[in-house]
Amino acid sequence: MSMPVHAILFDLDDTLIVDEAISQSAMEETAALAAKLHGAEISRFLADAGRLPQSLWHDSPCRAYCEEIGITAEECLWGKFTGDSPGLAALRSWSLGFRRGLFDAILREQGLPDDEGALAEEFACSRRRLQRLMPDARETLARLKPAYKIGLLTNGASDLQREKIAASGLAPFFDAITVSGEHNTGKPKPEIFRILLRELGTPPESAVMVGNSLARDIAGARATGIGRTVWLKVPGSEEHADVTPDHTINALHQLPPLIESTNHWCDTNHWCDRINDLLKKTARLRAVGRTDRQTRMLRVRAFQGLSPKPELAAGVACVPYDVVNRGEAAALAAGNPLSLMHVDRAEIDLPPETDPYSDIVYSTARKNLDGLVSSGALVREPGPTIYLYRQQMGGHVQTGVAAVCHIDDYENDIIRKHEKTRRDKEDDRTRLIGALGADTGPVFLTYRGRPDIDALVAERTSLPPAVDFVAPDGIRHTLWKTRETGPISEAFAQVPLAYVADGHHRSASAARVGRERRAANPNHTGTEEYNWFLCVLFPADQLRILPYNRVVNHLNGHTAEEFLAMVREIFEVTENAPASPTTPGNVSMFFGGRWMGLSWKADPPVDPVARLDVSVLQDRLLAPILGIDDPRTNKRIDFVGGIRGTSELEERVKSGRDAVAFSMVPVTVDQLMDIADAGQIMPPKSTWFEPKLRSGLFIHTF
Repeated sequence: MSMPVHAILFDLDDTLIVDEAISQSAMEETAALAAKLHGAEISRFLADAGRLPQSLWHDSPCRAYCEEIGITAEECLWGKFTGDSPGLAALRSWSLGFRRGLFDAILREQGLPDDEGALAEEFACSRRRLQRLMPDARETLARLKPAYKIGLLTNGASDLQREKIAASGLAPFFDAITVSGEHNTGKPKPEIFRILLRELGTPPESAVMVGNSLARDIAGARATGIGRTVWLKVPGSEEHADVTPDHTINALHQLPPLIESTNHWCDTNHWCDRINDLLKKTARLRAVGRTDRQTRMLRVRAFQGLSPKPELAAGVACVPYDVVNRGEAAALAAGNPLSLMHVDRAEIDLPPETDPYSDIVYSTARKNLDGLVSSGALVREPGPTIYLYRQQMGGHVQTGVAAVCHIDDYENDIIRKHEKTRRDKEDDRTRLIGALGADTGPVFLTYRGRPDIDALVAERTSLPPAVDFVAPDGIRHTLWKTRETGPISEAFAQVPLAYVADGHHRSASAARVGRERRAANPNHTGTEEYNWFLCVLFPADQLRILPYNRVVNHLNGHTAEEFLAMVREIFEVTENAPASPTTPGNVSMFFGGRWMGLSWKADPPVDPVARLDVSVLQDRLLAPILGIDDPRTNKRIDFVGGIRGTSELEERVKSGRDAVAFSMVPVTVDQLMDIADAGQIMPPKSTWFEPKLRSGLFIHTF
């Protein structure tokens, strides 16, 4: 490998935390209880406990699902397997019988009567209580963290692996965590490695994989093209003659010097390789008469889509699907059959118990869209059109260009991202877009403004608009249409980069649908409409970001006095602080009926993500004190958009719904762009853009 190491990927079980030995200890405690309650012979109990689970596991109807994502028979003895997917629901049901059935079978081997579930409960409790770290795990991560991105890649069910991570206390060390159960695929498949690498913003050749399994960790990393593999060979590690790691260590403390020596060796080779690559690249570009700048320009073009009749636009337009819950969506669409909410959230037209991800929801959405077209509420534009879309919220005005962008620009990072997506939400929008053959909700993009684009927009918006209305929330929406689209497309061809401001799930889903349509079309040419997705592009200097505040529902077992004492050890605490902090490096906390200010001294310059206030709060308070290991998945934290104000935070704490609230300074657009340019990911729920784009004013079909 000639590339220096920039990221280190770790396995979890028996790499950073002890797994098999803890399970054995938990089984020994369970055997002791069986001896006490039933007179069982401990040695026979343990021998049968080692043999019988695999026999029962072999016939499990859930075995294929478990093997796909890496859930073991032992984990079925104590995992809760929460979640709504069919695989988890089936496993949750089967595992309850498996636990009691296993211990009853072990007792029957000794001629003893069935247990009433006490042994199953004992094993689960012991397994949780006994968890411990591998030797040197914390010290190794602490040594590596300042110099490298750290990722965690673990097989297993989401809730169980997240529970292990939270109990370990290691979560703050990781820049990204990928659990196979959240993606329905596990090690050694390369795709799960690629997911983590994308989250870290690191190419595979600059990464190192560290794990105890040759078959899963090392083989999978090599198949992915990861630059170096390190096998942690511990007692119980299985040899594989056909899998050879680059390095073998016997303890984690051996890893940092190994990585450092690897980087030292790589420096000279790396720069030689870089120079050679640049020379080759320049030669290729000269040969075809292009420059690198020309190959990376943004593609923005007109489309011949659907739009509502002007007099019906206010009734058709609706807020984005993901800013309201089901009840709120139903209330907004009540008495208004024209609302596009009947398409974007079609479950509101079905019985309340309907699974929002069931097939009938997507078929109903298609039926409702077809109904809007057949009724004449939505009409096809006579030709390719670009829209100028202005929003006014109080004194704030922003005007964007609504058009379509190319999915290859999204895939190739010309359209840059700053957030992760949740697989369930991405799957939902992918199914909806595919069922509709349409993008109903535009993706909110931003770019560094250009005077020529500003002039073109100003010229066209000086004419009478096609649509102009004030929505019930007081936001004014004004729309112009232009079919003289060439100058706008040509001007955007000089924009090197755009950024997803809002709509990461919509853009990811649109790109997935495009890839799926390409794969299914043997006559694909690249000109099809599914290669494009609906966007509105705003210049960055017009945007306004509101804070995204946090609430946590309990104090992680701490008393109020203990919690405040720990907070005071980490932050400078000011009593009677303003509810909304005004400068970075400050957070306001509502606790005990009053607002307190939390401030800290800025660390030396670090990467742009670590500098964010939300990162400081997460790394120093939410994770270590309140146990919020991963705010994307932890159910104890909730996020409140700044549009709701700080009074919402106060109400939630005073009512007892939550224990503590945090009011944040909003992130800036420049910070967002810096993070995206660095290939990094914003912490979850860091930005709240207002006003939100309305869906239904223009629809791209394919």
